[in-house]
Amino acid sequence: METRLTITAQFISDGRSLGYEGERLERYVAEQKEDYEKAKKEEFEREKSRFEREKEQFEREDKAKREEHERWKKRDARKEIKRKEEMELERMKEKSITAAGTATQAEVRPRNVLDKLDRE
Repeated sequence: METRLTITAQFISDGRSLGYEGERLERYVAEQKEDYEKAKKEEFEREKSRFEREKEQFEREDKAKREEHERWKKRDARKEIKRKEEMELERMKEKSITAAGTATQAEVRPRNVLDKLDRE
Protein backbone atom coordinates (compact mmCIF):
# COMPACT_ATOMS: atom_id res chain seq x y z
CA MET A 1 0.00 0.00 0.00
CA GLU A 2 2.82 2.34 0.87
CA THR A 3 4.35 1.85 -2.56
CA ARG A 4 1.08 2.65 -4.31
CA LEU A 5 0.72 5.92 -2.36
CA THR A 6 4.32 6.78 -3.14
CA ILE A 7 3.82 6.03 -6.82
CA THR A 8 0.60 8.04 -6.90
CA ALA A 9 2.35 10.92 -5.14
CA GLN A 10 5.17 10.67 -7.69
CA PHE A 11 2.69 10.79 -10.58
CA ILE A 12 0.97 13.83 -9.04
CA SER A 13 4.32 15.53 -8.57
CA ASP A 14 5.33 14.75 -12.14
CA GLY A 15 1.99 16.02 -13.48
CA ARG A 16 2.28 19.27 -11.55
CA SER A 17 5.84 19.79 -12.78
CA LEU A 18 4.52 19.37 -16.32
CA GLY A 19 1.94 22.06 -15.62
CA TYR A 20 -1.16 19.90 -15.24
CA GLU A 21 -3.86 20.98 -12.80
CA GLY A 22 -7.32 19.84 -11.82
CA GLU A 23 -8.99 17.44 -14.22
CA ARG A 24 -5.97 17.28 -16.54
CA LEU A 25 -3.79 16.29 -13.57
CA GLU A 26 -6.28 13.55 -12.59
CA ARG A 27 -6.28 12.20 -16.16
CA TYR A 28 -2.48 12.32 -16.25
CA VAL A 29 -2.24 10.42 -12.94
CA ALA A 30 -4.84 7.85 -14.11
CA GLU A 31 -2.96 7.32 -17.39
CA GLN A 32 0.34 6.96 -15.57
CA LYS A 33 -1.17 4.45 -13.12
CA GLU A 34 -2.61 2.50 -16.03
CA ASP A 35 0.75 2.48 -17.83
CA TYR A 36 2.48 1.49 -14.60
CA GLU A 37 0.09 -1.40 -13.97
CA LYS A 38 0.39 -2.53 -17.59
CA ALA A 39 4.20 -2.46 -17.37
CA LYS A 40 4.06 -4.37 -14.08
CA LYS A 41 1.80 -7.01 -15.62
CA GLU A 42 4.07 -7.34 -18.67
CA GLU A 43 7.12 -7.72 -16.44
CA PHE A 44 5.29 -10.38 -14.44
CA GLU A 45 4.44 -12.27 -17.64
CA ARG A 46 8.06 -12.06 -18.84
CA GLU A 47 9.31 -13.38 -15.51
CA LYS A 48 6.69 -16.12 -15.55
CA SER A 49 7.66 -17.23 -19.07
CA ARG A 50 11.39 -17.05 -18.18
CA PHE A 51 10.70 -19.20 -15.12
CA GLU A 52 8.77 -21.71 -17.24
CA ARG A 53 11.61 -21.88 -19.78
CA GLU A 54 14.16 -22.44 -17.00
CA LYS A 55 11.95 -25.11 -15.45
CA GLU A 56 11.59 -26.91 -18.79
CA GLN A 57 15.34 -26.68 -19.40
CA PHE A 58 16.05 -28.08 -15.94
CA GLU A 59 13.63 -30.95 -16.56
CA ARG A 60 15.27 -31.73 -19.92
CA GLU A 61 18.74 -31.68 -18.37
CA ASP A 62 17.59 -33.83 -15.46
CA LYS A 63 16.00 -36.33 -17.83
CA ALA A 64 19.18 -36.45 -19.92
CA LYS A 65 21.28 -37.06 -16.80
CA ARG A 66 19.00 -39.88 -15.69
CA GLU A 67 19.09 -41.48 -19.15
CA GLU A 68 22.88 -41.23 -19.29
CA HIS A 69 23.14 -42.73 -15.82
CA GLU A 70 20.98 -45.65 -16.96
CA ARG A 71 23.18 -46.14 -20.05
CA TRP A 72 26.28 -46.20 -17.85
CA LYS A 73 24.67 -48.71 -15.50
CA LYS A 74 23.81 -51.00 -18.43
CA ARG A 75 27.29 -50.63 -19.89
CA ASP A 76 28.90 -51.41 -16.53
CA ALA A 77 26.62 -54.43 -16.09
CA ARG A 78 27.62 -55.73 -19.55
CA LYS A 79 31.30 -55.25 -18.72
CA GLU A 80 30.89 -57.06 -15.41
CA ILE A 81 29.17 -60.00 -17.12
CA LYS A 82 31.90 -60.12 -19.77
CA ARG A 83 34.62 -60.00 -17.10
CA LYS A 84 32.99 -62.84 -15.15
CA GLU A 85 32.64 -64.92 -18.32
CA GLU A 86 36.31 -64.34 -19.17
CA MET A 87 37.37 -65.32 -15.66
CA GLU A 88 35.26 -68.48 -15.83
CA LEU A 89 36.72 -69.33 -19.24
CA GLU A 90 40.25 -68.87 -17.87
CA ARG A 91 39.46 -71.13 -14.91
CA MET A 92 38.05 -73.78 -17.21
CA LYS A 93 41.13 -73.60 -19.45
CA GLU A 94 43.45 -73.93 -16.47
CA LYS A 95 41.47 -76.90 -15.16
CA SER A 96 41.50 -78.61 -18.55
CA ILE A 97 45.25 -78.05 -18.93
CA THR A 98 45.91 -79.38 -15.45
CA ALA A 99 43.61 -82.35 -16.02
CA ALA A 100 45.22 -83.22 -19.33
CA GLY A 101 48.71 -82.93 -17.85
CA THR A 102 50.15 -82.53 -21.34
CA ALA A 103 50.38 -78.80 -21.61
CA THR A 104 53.15 -77.61 -23.89
CA GLN A 105 55.41 -74.72 -23.01
CA ALA A 106 53.65 -72.49 -25.60
CA GLU A 107 50.30 -73.11 -23.95
CA VAL A 108 51.56 -72.40 -20.46
CA ARG A 109 51.78 -68.68 -19.89
CA PRO A 110 51.68 -66.76 -16.66
CA ARG A 111 48.08 -65.79 -16.29
CA ASN A 112 46.79 -63.41 -13.80
CA VAL A 113 43.26 -62.82 -14.93
CA LEU A 114 42.66 -59.81 -12.71
CA ASP A 115 45.83 -58.04 -13.95
CA LYS A 116 44.84 -58.83 -17.52
CA LEU A 117 41.40 -57.34 -17.01
CA ASP A 118 42.82 -54.29 -15.24
CA ARG A 119 45.02 -53.56 -18.28
CA GLU A 120 41.99 -53.55 -20.54
